[in-house]
Amino acid sequence: MQLWLAAKSGGFHFDFDAGKGEWVCKGELLIEVLDRCLCDQCEKSIALKL
Repeated sequence: MQLWLAAKSGGFHFDFDAGKGEWVCKGELLIEVLDRCLCDQCEKSIALKL
């Protein structure tokens, strides 16, 4: 199973790491990529808390 994210900066494909219980794309966590992409999209600082 994968989660896909499309953003201005490109596309990201996240795989679930069951051992860690986290979604990961090329060593980056989903929350980190979402934060970065939201900041880029909105052109302001945004920090997600999950």
